[in-house]
Amino acid sequence: MKSTVFKALTVINAVLILLGAVGCVYILTSNCGIYYSVSAIVELIALIFSVFYYLKGYQKNAAGDYRLYMLLYAFTYLVENVACALDYDNIGVESKVSLTIVFSMLLYGNALILAIGKDLGKKLSYTLCGVNIFVYVLPLIGMAIPGLITFANEAFEASGVVLYAIWLILAFNTLVMTIAKYADKAARNTQ
Repeated sequence: MKSTVFKALTVINAVLILLGAVGCVYILTSNCGIYYSVSAIVELIALIFSVFYYLKGYQKNAAGDYRLYMLLYAFTYLVENVACALDYDNIGVESKVSLTIVFSMLLYGNALILAIGKDLGKKLSYTLCGVNIFVYVLPLIGMAIPGLITFANEAFEASGVVLYAIWLILAFNTLVMTIAKYADKAARNTQ
């Protein structure tokens, strides 16, 4: 965990966490409705709890913070799907998004496995994190393709882009935390 690459990843992750928190505040102030507000609140809470693990140096004594973050991260999927279902007509997305629920449940499963799984191993843990990152890169690419994902107005579009970016930040944060977890395990075994 003392490697230059990991230190760089940690700094990048800290900057992304800060940008994610700023994005959550932006969404909360954009007044785009219940779905966006609820999503921003749960994402902000998850980001805040990830900082506890970060501040404790990703050590074994902070394993509870890792698990709590992962549970909160998994919980965000459920809360967002409920908010979307309850307020779907007001989320401002005009494109068909029927596959969104399928992907969301897949990502929820990945996050839940990371949260409650015991001794998953690096390969499976990294794969679960990688799938979540890949899935969150897709909507950001989709936003760059004109007409693929359309919103009712610019406020919804801006909030949508920011929310997609926050989801990607959380997925990347999860990968960094998981890398740190296994690096700490390896360091403790060699001491």
